[in-house]
Amino acid sequence: MGTSAEQVRPPGPALVRLSEVPAPVVEDFYVRILEATFPPDELEPLESLRESLGKTGDGLLALGADGGVVGGLVHEHYVDGAVQLLAYLAVDPAGRAHGLGSRLVREAVTASTATLVLGEIEDPRSWPVTPTNDPPARLRFWDRNGFRLLPLPYVQPALRPGLRRVRDLLLIALPSRGEDTAETVPGPLVAAFLREYFAASEGRADLADPDLARLLAACDVERLPLWPLDRLDVVG
Repeated sequence: MGTSAEQVRPPGPALVRLSEVPAPVVEDFYVRILEATFPPDELEPLESLRESLGKTGDGLLALGADGGVVGGLVHEHYVDGAVQLLAYLAVDPAGRAHGLGSRLVREAVTASTATLVLGEIEDPRSWPVTPTNDPPARLRFWDRNGFRLLPLPYVQPALRPGLRRVRDLLLIALPSRGEDTAETVPGPLVAAFLREYFAASEGRADLADPDLARLLAACDVERLPLWPLDRLDVVG
């Protein structure tokens, strides 16, 4: 007897590309899950997210048995696609602790053609644990998924006019594709990403800006070392 596609589908929520779902589904994910997970200064406008889909960004949504969104991941592309930033990862509280977050990351990374995959997370030394946010748990999550720490004084640019830059964040990286034990990443590539990210977010990349200047100075090496995520001392 033949086996249907439904029967062989992996257990758990179905994953679909963010750019392929109707606009109301994107808005539901943004309003109900992203806004509940990220502080306003860390979240780009819904309009910007919609405009980027299929162009400079995309992502994955996890849909439950009833078709509702139970989680998702948003990624953005920089430096002509050489760098992929995993900008947002969030799972509905009712669906956590079942491996969905790791599955979303794994699927996004596997499909990526980028040379370098980056992420931003809150430094647990500065951000407290709250009912909706657990920085130490996030650090452990990204460690389990193979990410490593870049020794940079990282600051997220202001994502839209009126928002503030976000400080006390960590920039993390996945070793190059096919190099699971790689201990360094190209400094010039990280610098190119930072210049483009600041320009895209704030309208310009002012090389005299103290925050950006410090970041670029730290990247002014041929190879940047990758550290275990528990080595927070390397970022000061």
